[in-house]
Amino acid sequence: MAAGVTLSNIGIVPAVSKLTGGALDISVIPGASILSQTSVAFAVSPSTMPRDQHLTMSSPLLADVNINQGVSIAAAFTLPADCGQDFFCKVVKKLLGADIELNLLATLTTASDLYMRAVVGTPVTLADGIVMQDVGFEIEVGTTNNAIGITGSLEFETPPVILRGGIGVSQSGGYLRMSSEGMWNEAFGLDFLAIGDIIFELSITPEPTVIASLEFGGRAIIGYQNNPSATTIEGSAYIGVNKIDPRQNYCSGSISVLTVPAILRAFGQTFQLPSFLEEIGFPDGASISFSAIEQTLPNGVTIPQGFFFSGTLQILFFSVSADIKLDSTSLYAKVTVSSFDIGNGLIQISGSGSETGPILKVDISWIPMHAELLIDGSVTVLGITASTTISMDASRTYFYIEGSFLGMFSASLEIEASYGSLKEAVFSATGTFKNDLFSTLRDKVEGALDKLAKEATAALENAQSDVSKAHEDCDAATRDFNSAQADVDNAQRDFDQAIADMEGPKRDLENEKRKFNSAIADLDEKRRNCQFRDCGTFDFGCHAENALKAGCQAGLLIAEGVVTAARESLTVAQGAVTAAQAVVDNSRWTLDAANLALEGTKVTVHESCDLGVSAAVEALGAVNEAQKFGLKVAEKAINGVLGGVLDIREMGFHVTVAVAQTGSFEGWMKVSFFGDDPVTMDIAIKIFSIEDMVTAICDVVKDIVGA
Repeated sequence: MAAGVTLSNIGIVPAVSKLTGGALDISVIPGASILSQTSVAFAVSPSTMPRDQHLTMSSPLLADVNINQGVSIAAAFTLPADCGQDFFCKVVKKLLGADIELNLLATLTTASDLYMRAVVGTPVTLADGIVMQDVGFEIEVGTTNNAIGITGSLEFETPPVILRGGIGVSQSGGYLRMSSEGMWNEAFGLDFLAIGDIIFELSITPEPTVIASLEFGGRAIIGYQNNPSATTIEGSAYIGVNKIDPRQNYCSGSISVLTVPAILRAFGQTFQLPSFLEEIGFPDGASISFSAIEQTLPNGVTIPQGFFFSGTLQILFFSVSADIKLDSTSLYAKVTVSSFDIGNGLIQISGSGSETGPILKVDISWIPMHAELLIDGSVTVLGITASTTISMDASRTYFYIEGSFLGMFSASLEIEASYGSLKEAVFSATGTFKNDLFSTLRDKVEGALDKLAKEATAALENAQSDVSKAHEDCDAATRDFNSAQADVDNAQRDFDQAIADMEGPKRDLENEKRKFNSAIADLDEKRRNCQFRDCGTFDFGCHAENALKAGCQAGLLIAEGVVTAARESLTVAQGAVTAAQAVVDNSRWTLDAANLALEGTKVTVHESCDLGVSAAVEALGAVNEAQKFGLKVAEKAINGVLGGVLDIREMGFHVTVAVAQTGSFEGWMKVSFFGDDPVTMDIAIKIFSIEDMVTAICDVVKDIVGA
């Protein structure tokens, strides 16, 4: 990156006069009129920006030069149409022509390092297709070298090449410098060769006469460029050796591809080669460079400070790509390798694409002290495959990954291990799950609790219904008992009344019995008294007595009539008693039946009231106890709908990868129950047995509701 300003067509003489208030008049200096039409460009850059890079300065004065680190100033001078009294201006115009342009470039790298070049920018045609320009001199003043020389360039139309060169002397001796820009196709008449961007520089010390420094190199294209079936190979090589100042030593080389098939394709050949020959070489090319300091070659090629290597080496089905940088303060290496496993085979690392392997980046610096290894690629761990970066430093190995944990639920994982052998390191996993697990657990927990609440409510309603039914049965049995008791009471009253009603006939019967017995006794007495004696014929006394007894026979007949009447009364009385006894007996049978029915209702009352109601009430208590959890949960329902039981905010774990691989491990979650403030609690995470997690969470809810 560079920044600057350009001033076009300014007059230096009037500008100086105006800036000094007329105190300084430089128009009297010979050649001052040349400064009347000047363009100046000024640029500041923190680093070197070669002209062959895509990023160039917009100013025409700086567009075709190498912008070095520091301050660069470029100026262009054209001769005025009228030199006036300026004799020097007239001489220059006469010698070089009226349309000549003079260019000046100065670069101040540090306060003591200055490079300045003054050239004639107007091209001069030497021959058809050959143009000379930028002829002038250059001066270098610095801490390591002081030199002055002549420089210039030739531009050829065929081939389209620009040759730049210079010759001069320095504090160490003489030098010869040559470089080219552009490519010479079919070089030396070879239709498969193109060369360009060549440099050659030779420096010789006078005493003793030795080669102090040598630089050479260039770029080449090998292959038939006009053959559509051919694919050319591009390469470059630059070498610089300096005996006086070893810091100036450098080397650089690159090639676009280097395999046997690529060499054959460069010449349009497609031979069928053994497979092992097709899989050996640098299929993506390679480049290497080294320099103690950053250098920009005359043709714009930059050699960065340090050692650099970049390339992909393929041998059979193994391939290694590497980018390596080494300088005085740090080492950086970027290497692409084949897929491999770490953490005792629990973590697989492959390339982000199907055709490349993982990339290892080594970043080590000692000013300041820093050491880190990065692995970029696709990592497979715990069922998750994703592109990520594994970092290793002096204390640990670490990477972050997201995906479907063990193919079940989304999670974010931080995987790390203490510093040690990657192959056998014990990695730990710190993870947090995403909403899909939260929603699954919430739905299942609320579903289980809703089912439990409904079952508890139904069981309670059934038990309450059984109690009500038992009370109804008890009430019915009590009613039957009361009815049976009333029947017994009625039968008892009827029986008592029948007993009471039989007392009169009994008394009448006793009276009639006495009367009858009295009549019988009287009849018997009369019969004894009226009994005729068995008299002899001449027993007149006996006959007289019998005659007297004849009179009592009439009384006997009357007595017999009385007996007969008494017997009839007794019979009537006996019938009345018998009839009363029948009523009593019937009343007793009715009473006995009523008592028997009453005893039956007593059993029913005992079974319905004493046993049935007690059993139903006891069963209701058992249901209340057994379904306490479900009933407590049911109390949380709003309008019969259970919701907001569980709100999981976070869920995570920290275990070894080996344990996490089992899907069952201890973790934690931050959760809110029934809309209360969230709490953090331990939980056994079982990815393959969500129902066990649901049961564990339901147990927590059970404790919360006091069940």
